[in-house]
Order: sequence, then C-alpha cells, then structure tokens
Amino acid sequence: MNDFNDGVDAAVRQGRMDGLRLACGDVVREYHPRLAKAVQDAIESEGDEKRLIQWIVEAGRKRPADFAALVLGPGRVRRAVPGAGRRPAGQKLGVTAGG
Repeated sequence: MNDFNDGVDAAVRQGRMDGLRLACGDVVREYHPRLAKAVQDAIESEGDEKRLIQWIVEAGRKRPADFAALVLGPGRVRRAVPGAGRRPAGQKLGVTAGG
C-alpha cells in the first residue's frame, strides 16, 4: 500500500510541476513574447516549485533584460534579449542628453 501512496504523491507533484511550467511559459509569452523562446528550456527543466512561482510573479514586473537575468543568469542576457546592452543609435559613451 505504501508503494501506491508514493506513486500517487509522485504523480501529484509531477502534475503540479507540469502545470507551473505551462503557466510560467504562458505568462512569459504574454509579457515578454520576444524572450519566450530563449527561456523555454530553462522553464521546462526547472525542478524547483518555488522558483517557477517566482518567475511567474516576476515576469509581469520586470523588464525583459532583468527577467532574462533572473531565469538564465546575468551572463546569458545579451543572447536572450535582442538589443540588450546596446546603446541607442547616435549615443556615445559618457555623453548624456542635453550635454
């Protein structure tokens, strides 16, 4: 009987994780459609329920580059977010607007 309960518990946990992954992907596609493809593997492979919930909550709060850094780590943001780290056209280093 214990093996049965263990199997049920594992199936329930797996179902909950699958639901969180789907929800996270949906929220990312809603708030960061250009970023969704870049973070999909990280979402699908994430095994921490609390982290997935954090990503769901933060997706609507963070800018794309900040969200990518949260999910992928700061070193991978430039590849994930088109235009991340680029200066606006015509802007030089050390030059501020109006000066």
